[in-house]
Amino acid sequence: MKHMTLTLAAALAIAIAANAAPKKKHTPAYEDLSEQISDALNSYDIKQAQELIERWEAAAKRARRDLPTSADELRGRIVMMDNMLQRVEDITIIDSVTVPRSRLAEAFPLPANAGRLGSRQMLPPNIRTNDNTIVYTANDGREVFWNAPDSTGRSTLYHAGILDDGTLESPTKVFPSAQYATACPFMLTDGSTLYFAAQDPETSIGGYDIYMTRRDDSTGDFLEPVNIGMPYNSPYNDILMAIDTDNGIGWWATDRNSLDSDSITVYTYLTNATRRNLNPERNDLADRAFVTDIAVTQDTDTDAAAIREQINARATAQTFDTKDTRTTDTLPYPFSIEGRAVYYRLSDFRSAEARELMSQYLQQFNLDQAYRRQLERLRIRYANGDHTVAAEIRALENSVARAVPSLRRLRNAVIRAELH
Repeated sequence: MKHMTLTLAAALAIAIAANAAPKKKHTPAYEDLSEQISDALNSYDIKQAQELIERWEAAAKRARRDLPTSADELRGRIVMMDNMLQRVEDITIIDSVTVPRSRLAEAFPLPANAGRLGSRQMLPPNIRTNDNTIVYTANDGREVFWNAPDSTGRSTLYHAGILDDGTLESPTKVFPSAQYATACPFMLTDGSTLYFAAQDPETSIGGYDIYMTRRDDSTGDFLEPVNIGMPYNSPYNDILMAIDTDNGIGWWATDRNSLDSDSITVYTYLTNATRRNLNPERNDLADRAFVTDIAVTQDTDTDAAAIREQINARATAQTFDTKDTRTTDTLPYPFSIEGRAVYYRLSDFRSAEARELMSQYLQQFNLDQAYRRQLERLRIRYANGDHTVAAEIRALENSVARAVPSLRRLRNAVIRAELH
């Protein structure tokens, strides 16, 4: 009994001592918060991103660890996004369509006087390109811009003058010293203002951003590019901007709302004569910057449907105007004579019969291309819910199918006439 009493007393003393001893304060374990910070930025939650990076820095200090270099990049993105959110341009967006990336240029219904956007097929076969190449030919037909991999594989902007015979001068880099990827060129009709996309780690807020630069008239060089800000740019890829200055219509392409990696959204908006920014205290500022709903950008005076009809009407009228806006002697693409020669202009043909047949071929070719452009636009409208164009799509599909054998026969006749 005495032994049991002593044992209980000892146990009680130990328990009292344990409770009396000071408890160690719990220290949260170090955790890499970079992914959470990126998620906050992708949601335009700057306050949350700032709190997370401060918590990450404090945890690293307690754990006596250095933060990875990605932390510096995230800090920079936080500052840039915060600054951009103070200057979100107030624009009216009247339409949006989602298209395959391979059809990106076709979703920009530019008028002829704004130049031409297209793919690698617009360039001679000796020019290095890839599937992501976007080509822009100036409205006067005297200069062409495009992106293609350089010797390191990095996407790079090039430009070259177009000679009277349709051949190109020696291509040069638009930004010879750039150490980042550049792509998707478009120049205003002033021949000086160039829009393009770039992945500049120091000034991009994520993926590709859209930039603007101007050409120095005295040197011909392009000046330091400027990020055009929000809502055009986002933490995702924003890759192509084009503007119809005569009609005050602009387009830009982004994958911020795309459901898969193969599709991209093209927004159509009304340009401002001078930049007008939203009040940074607005409760819906992040939604306007991200473009969660184009309807909220339109006021009661905006007849978006009527403006869309005007754009479609202009595009349709231009589509079926088969006259080439460039010099009539220049061919729409390099014409190969069975590997023996490549012609760039109608006058390259030595045979008078071949020139006459080629003129007939070009007329049919231009009409076929017009059908195809209109067909693609109608398919985009159908894919975005406008099923009223179904009958027109079927009719155009039949026209395109009938044109294929006719064009093939006429092309072969051109080659035979030139070789004999």
